[in-house]
This record gives sequence, C-alpha cells and structure tokens, in this order.
Amino acid sequence: GTDRYHQTFGIPTAFGRPWTAKQGWWGFGDQPADVCSAQTALPMPAAAPAIRGAMPALMTGRVLHSTGTVGDGDRLIVAVLTQYPSGTRFTDAAAAITLLMRSLPVPEGIQLFDVR
Repeated sequence: GTDRYHQTFGIPTAFGRPWTAKQGWWGFGDQPADVCSAQTALPMPAAAPAIRGAMPALMTGRVLHSTGTVGDGDRLIVAVLTQYPSGTRFTDAAAAITLLMRSLPVPEGIQLFDVR
C-alpha cells in the first residue's frame, strides 16, 4: 500500500478469490521494517512464528485485523482481530493472523493451502 505496509496478510493470502478485504493495524509505527512494493507480497507462512512476551492489556500493545467477504457474491463475512505484545514484528503478526484465518472453517471459502 501507499503507507508501505504489506496488506496481503489474512484474507488475501488465506483464501482464493473471490474475496474483498480491509486490513488494519495499530502499534507498529509509521515505518515498517519490511517495506512492501508492487512486486512483493507476504508469503503463506509454513509455521506459526514464535511470539514472545506478556499479553498486553486489552487494546494496547500491537493490533492487527483482517476483515472482508469471501465467496461468490460476497456471501460470507469474515473478521479476525488479533493482539500482540509490544515488540512483536509486523511480519510475525501477519504470519500469525494469516494462519489463524486459514484455520477457520469458512463454508465456500476456497482455502489456498493445506495446513495439516
């Protein structure tokens, strides 16, 4: 995106088209460590990253969400909000939410990868 953050986490990576998505984050700062470009996208993670630290109080620390629709005719609404300890890297949070999104039993959601 124009804000230099990758926005392919969650719905765009976990599900095949058709889908729509609105991504959001808070607490990761204005300068991402891994700047996105038109030629790059976050890959589907092979395994969940090790995220360490005490879970922060509600709505503090770092927050990442992926919301949108999945399936023909925008049939299903999917929304996942996640929270991470301060210091969590954006790429680790993006990998975690993508794997979580991928594990959801979404009827008619064409899941791109087998996570078994």
